[in-house]
Amino acid sequence: MTGIAARIVRRLRVMRVGAAVMLCASALRAQSAPLLSGRVIDASTGAALGNVEVTLSDGTRTLSATDGHFRLRALEPGPSVLQVRRPGFAMQTRNLQLVNGQSVTLMLSMTPIPVTLLAQRVTDSAPQLAAGTSVIDRAAIERAGSRDLGELLRGQQGVILVPRGGPGSPVTISIRGSSADQVLVLVDGTPINSPISGEADLSMLDPAIIERVEIIRGAQSSRYGSQALGGVILVTTRHPGRIAPQLSIGSGQWGERRLSAHTAIDGVVGDGIAAATVGAAWQQQVGNFRTAVPFERGGGMTRRDNADTRRLTLNAGGSVQRNTTTFDVRGDVFDIDRGMPGSIVQPSLAARQTQRRVGMTASLVTAPGNTAAIRGSLGVQRQSGRFADATPPFGAPYDLTQRVTSIVTSVAGDAAVQRVAVTTGAEVRRLGVTGSSIGASAPRVVSTGGAWLGVSRPLIGERWRVEMGAGGRADVGTLWSGAYFSPDLHLTMQRGAARVGTSWRSAFAAPSLGDLFFHEGVQVQANPALRPERVRGEWTASVDVNRIAIAGTHTTVGVSAFRGDIDDLILWSPNFRFVWSPDNFDVSRRGVDASMRIALPSNAIALTLTGGAVDVRYRSAVLAGQVIYRPRLSGAVTLDVIRGATDAQLALQSTGARRTVVGSEINQLPAFQLMQLRVARRLDLGQLDATLRLSVENLLDQPVAMLLDFPFPGRTWSVDVTLRPQSRLPAVRRSPVR
Repeated sequence: MTGIAARIVRRLRVMRVGAAVMLCASALRAQSAPLLSGRVIDASTGAALGNVEVTLSDGTRTLSATDGHFRLRALEPGPSVLQVRRPGFAMQTRNLQLVNGQSVTLMLSMTPIPVTLLAQRVTDSAPQLAAGTSVIDRAAIERAGSRDLGELLRGQQGVILVPRGGPGSPVTISIRGSSADQVLVLVDGTPINSPISGEADLSMLDPAIIERVEIIRGAQSSRYGSQALGGVILVTTRHPGRIAPQLSIGSGQWGERRLSAHTAIDGVVGDGIAAATVGAAWQQQVGNFRTAVPFERGGGMTRRDNADTRRLTLNAGGSVQRNTTTFDVRGDVFDIDRGMPGSIVQPSLAARQTQRRVGMTASLVTAPGNTAAIRGSLGVQRQSGRFADATPPFGAPYDLTQRVTSIVTSVAGDAAVQRVAVTTGAEVRRLGVTGSSIGASAPRVVSTGGAWLGVSRPLIGERWRVEMGAGGRADVGTLWSGAYFSPDLHLTMQRGAARVGTSWRSAFAAPSLGDLFFHEGVQVQANPALRPERVRGEWTASVDVNRIAIAGTHTTVGVSAFRGDIDDLILWSPNFRFVWSPDNFDVSRRGVDASMRIALPSNAIALTLTGGAVDVRYRSAVLAGQVIYRPRLSGAVTLDVIRGATDAQLALQSTGARRTVVGSEINQLPAFQLMQLRVARRLDLGQLDATLRLSVENLLDQPVAMLLDFPFPGRTWSVDVTLRPQSRLPAVRRSPVR
């Protein structure tokens, strides 16, 4: 009995251990939470999609990596709804059943929302861009670390920037020898060109809020109407859902101080996605730098007093996306207070200018089908300015004001009918103008309207892909009589990495209110008899070769040649009494611009060369030679080196000689070169990513000036640091496991 009892006890012990093991295994299985992983791709191209937000119904979420993969651990078992979303793509939803101890692997494809057919064309690769177009994307903006849009565009093909002095001073742009008021600058479709002068001050735009800049060269009135005679700058601000919290602090020479901060929130609202952003930027510059006096002005050294600048920028935006419909709204405030130091020989120690622009833009994009898209937008701006000098170097004291209310509405539609793409739209602008900076005879309301239509058709052959297109736009306005029609014909042929294109376009630019009705003062007189400027036919031919392999490098080359005479070009120049006044001149215009980028396959080292030669000559029997302040030659050489967490850039910009007197070579400004050095270092501070950046402008300390008597400062340094969280979203929001 004793032996039997012992065996029974041993058997019970074994059974108890086995039961314990089974219970432990069961408990382990119960505690092994579901695992969800997968990959997200573009349904149209099969390419991996990074930065896609993957969210479960319990709030757990993460972002896909650059290769499209994602993983979520420690999930709650049971039914769940998976959502994947990314700006520009239709949101995807998937019902899941999560079970303890099981892994779920998904392959998710997202369909692009077909808004790329809209008037403001957005493309991701160089071969798809229209001829004469280049793009600066967000990654390039981050690397540049520029203070304003003007600095960001420096060195671009066919572009010449015209600063009115040192850092913080107004900056305008010339494309292919154009005047500043012949380049239309649009921010989210709303023009920022001054209704008084027609020029856009690029120093007023903070690159921190810019997602993308598209530079379209040449006559573009067939789509964008008046002022697009020399080209168009399309600025797209950042989508609220793609902005990470960021804080930047900077300091520099000549009393420079900078501070900016931006943040954003987003989330799921019902069956849609909502996001909002808010930001602010402040910059101050004392600007009293010493500079050399030209020999023609007596030589020696002087100090640029009253050259200070203070700039404040506030912006906020929101976006709601539901299926294939997106609504965006953006508001901003730009406030600038500047000294106006005047010329070297006639300095102005008390002149000031203050300018404020308050604006709001709302847009609605819907894509009801895979072959059509519709976009409507409304932009409202209120601009005010004051220009005053109690003790001018000559003449009587003045205090001029201006107030402009601008309303721009537009609607555009795009559709694909079989293999033909059709684009159409209409736009109406209304300006209300008051103030003392324009004469009493100036109109108080200015209205313009335009409508456009374009068609294109691809023809795919055995070796070449050919696209033919035609279109045009008609514009009417209260500042000119009749209607102006601007036609467009273009042809592109592409084979592999090579593309050849040609186009024929017309364009026009109406006189600005300042040209026609500027308040007359000492040695300044407007001209109400001015006629609109007109390009009756601009021919452009271009050749682009994208990323071909040469000697172990990836080389990209682009060359464009153009010819388009301008009838009635408006120029401000002094007469024999030295009274400045605008007048119409006929000029011939032709030239070529080119770019080349040579990079290692890793892009760790890249050399970029850009250059242009533009001949803008008077066609009158009396005047001859190059138009004033139009350099024939310009170019830039840029070396980029990336080594680990350090980016370095060395750039040399060259600007050719400029005439300063109509029809004469006296007092011609010589060519000059400016060198810039920028070094950025990325640092890992645990929960924060930091970027430390050092910039040195005019590295060789050259005494130069773009405009007569308005010199640049000498060598100028600045340093700033930018802080960001390492990830906009937590990798996983863990939920308790039951």
